[in-house]
Amino acid sequence: MKLVLLTKPEFFSGEAEIINSLFRHGLPTLHLRKPQATAEEKDALVALIEPRFRDRIVMHNHDLHSCHTLEEVSRNKLKSDYVFLSPIFDSISKQGYHAAFTEETLRQAHHAGIIDKKVIALGGITPSNARKALSLGFGGVAVLGDIWQSENPVARLGEYLI
Repeated sequence: MKLVLLTKPEFFSGEAEIINSLFRHGLPTLHLRKPQATAEEKDALVALIEPRFRDRIVMHNHDLHSCHTLEEVSRNKLKSDYVFLSPIFDSISKQGYHAAFTEETLRQAHHAGIIDKKVIALGGITPSNARKALSLGFGGVAVLGDIWQSENPVARLGEYLI
């Protein structure tokens, strides 16, 4: 299973230390997503990440496709290593942002070859429903709110790595 952690959109005190700790405890991939930040601000954060982990950081940009319809997935996954599809479950970080797909719709999309290993589930992901997303044919999950809003992000990450 591919596990991707997206950063919070805003910078916060101690962020680099937490990211380093998450990498030390097995985080495979971090998407650095700071939509309002300058390149210099993002580079400053990356400079605080241990060099051995920097190759696991993906700079979130317009080439990384975040899709909200199955049609967008079909169009974009051929020209990308992978795409995000969201929201799969009710969002944790965005109140009132509900799942956009039924389980049956996702199963049908998998059987039709739309959802496959190149499609990463995003939106409302928790350790328990991450397994459900995989059973629906997703190649992995992307997490944001569940880890960043927990009291102990490293311990929460561990629940995904079991």
